[in-house]
Amino acid sequence: MSERLYRQNKRLREARKRKIRIYSKAVLVLCGFFLLFWLIGRTGIRIYRQYEENTYISQQEAVNLTQILLHTARSFQKQNQENTKDSADWMKNAQEGLEEYIETLDAAKFGENLTWKQAKILSLLLGEENREWLKNNEKKDGDFVKAKVWMEWYEAVYQKYDPSGFGAQWEERTLSNIWVEQYEDGKLSCFYRGYEAVFLAADIKPEPIKEVIADLCFEGGNICDLNLKQEKVSGRLLLINGEGIELEQTGYFPVSDDLQIYRLYGNMEMLSLKDLRIGYNFADFVIEDGVIEAALVVREEKMENIRVLIKSSDYEKILHEELKLSADCRCQILSLGTDSSQKRVLEAGEVLEINAESDLFAHADRVRIEPEILTGRMTLLNVKRSVKNPAYRGSLELVRTKDGIYVINELLLEEYLYAVVPSEMPSSYPKEALKSQAICARTYAYEKILKAGLPDYGAHVDDSTSFQVYNNIGENPQTTDAVKATDGQIICYQDAPAEVYYYSTSCGYGTNADVWQDGNAEKYPYLVSQKIGNDNIFYEQEEPWYRWSYAAEQIDMETLNERIQKRWEANAFAVLTKQPDGSFVSEKPEKTGKIKEISIADKNDAGAADSLLIEGENTTLLVRKEYNIRTVLCDGKTQVLRQDGSLVNASGLLPSAFFTLETVKERDYVVGYKLSGGGFGHGVGLSQNAAKQMAAAGVCAEDIVEFFFSGCSVNRIN
Repeated sequence: MSERLYRQNKRLREARKRKIRIYSKAVLVLCGFFLLFWLIGRTGIRIYRQYEENTYISQQEAVNLTQILLHTARSFQKQNQENTKDSADWMKNAQEGLEEYIETLDAAKFGENLTWKQAKILSLLLGEENREWLKNNEKKDGDFVKAKVWMEWYEAVYQKYDPSGFGAQWEERTLSNIWVEQYEDGKLSCFYRGYEAVFLAADIKPEPIKEVIADLCFEGGNICDLNLKQEKVSGRLLLINGEGIELEQTGYFPVSDDLQIYRLYGNMEMLSLKDLRIGYNFADFVIEDGVIEAALVVREEKMENIRVLIKSSDYEKILHEELKLSADCRCQILSLGTDSSQKRVLEAGEVLEINAESDLFAHADRVRIEPEILTGRMTLLNVKRSVKNPAYRGSLELVRTKDGIYVINELLLEEYLYAVVPSEMPSSYPKEALKSQAICARTYAYEKILKAGLPDYGAHVDDSTSFQVYNNIGENPQTTDAVKATDGQIICYQDAPAEVYYYSTSCGYGTNADVWQDGNAEKYPYLVSQKIGNDNIFYEQEEPWYRWSYAAEQIDMETLNERIQKRWEANAFAVLTKQPDGSFVSEKPEKTGKIKEISIADKNDAGAADSLLIEGENTTLLVRKEYNIRTVLCDGKTQVLRQDGSLVNASGLLPSAFFTLETVKERDYVVGYKLSGGGFGHGVGLSQNAAKQMAAAGVCAEDIVEFFFSGCSVNRIN
């Protein structure tokens, strides 16, 4: 009996312990929830921190928060494309009104309470709709504005321009890498994200400050600290990649996630990384803890040099496993590391062999080889072009990477054109046609100097058809004369360099930039769809490429599916897959299986194929953009028959996307197709063979250019 009672008591004690543990856990969980809610609540109302019922907002905080609202409103309008002249004028007047108001304040009284008279001035800067708020609060709150009332208004207005609400939590926030124009008498004149701003910051620094990058640290509406960033480096900009910047003789620096770039000359404005000029020393870079926080572009002078990435033989690769070069004069070999004292000499005629293990890279991964005379040339002996081994003016820069060596040829823009024009247009063409080609090539190259095409490699262009073909065919007196006769001339639209394109032959009509389906055609109003001819003739109607045909008698399914796959890998939106609901999405394409139908799904205004529909047993695919269509339908073995009866190989690309398509079927499946087409190239910009015919008819180069680029004019580089 006693033993049974003992066991019962033991079970009761254990039950009580379990209850105590459960209650304890419950209490801990509840405490955790209360703590979480307290933290969330504290975050949500941080802005009200010490603002109790009888706390008032100071003049300094109110002015700073109004400045923040103005800045946010401007950014909102810009992002939402509401930056009309009226809105811009309103914002300009509001900013000027705020600055005029600040001028009336006494620095010694920045900390005094804001009056309702002052609140009226500040709030109405943000719009007449704030009168209702003033009317509802002014009488009941006496002479001074309570902080809670002001902050409720502030957050309501902020939500209008920043629905995310992120900016409203100003308890502890920092404006990073802001340009401080001047700090004097408690007033901080700044430029941030494209706009001027003035903040009140009494006594944060005893001495005047001028023209410096800084972080502004806020508590509520007060600036509690000003972190000045005064360390700077400078040097010729060698490359920009996704993570950092390399400067000659200074080295490589990572860039801040909050990098700000300011143009200090002319009208001050914000720039992007794309606006930095590779190959030039136009900027100072502000550094903190080894990281670039800001760039200050202080000038822009005439840019005469271009940097060209030289590909391997047959333009196969960017990287070279090894290089062999010689020069027709004595050359200096310079190390471009932080120790610039390392130099060697390459004698005229000496053959220099270089690979990744070469002692040339003992002190740095980048070396430059420079002729000692300005007309000297260097030859790359193991790079093959139509001219066998190309010789290069200017300097050669060799950069070692873990995968190989890449080569940059830096030379004068005009000398670069000496080897571009003959590579892009036969030297036998009339002089005015060659001059029009020179003007186009110069414009294209200059636009890439302004915004480098290959910033990861520190190059403006490469030497292949990806940009302009360079030094594939050697310099020629006729083409060089055309370059010299147009020295410095470029095509401009509204006084800015145009983005120009050219191609071999039209089908009788040219197209606009919609052919690339990138949504940017409206940026190029001078690239238009038009007849390439006059009232009586098409300029190129006698050219062999004016009309052509292509008959793929038997579809090679393996080649077709391989090309589809490669285009999808190159651009996931180049090939779309049909879904059960009829929509098309980007996903890895299946093999088509037997093909039921191939058809042109859409054409642009000029008649070029915009999309190609391939209906197979396993899937239905939509191939988008002219280049992808030309690639997919080219089987690599069928020859193109031109209108003069000549047959031409088409190993990787159809001549153009201007064609009609007829399928050949057996037992309801497509086994082949026939194309009837015209023209050679994408059809945008200047047609080179049309330029030839126009020049032969007596049209001058300037008129040729202005025919193809509507509304443009030929000007000289500033």
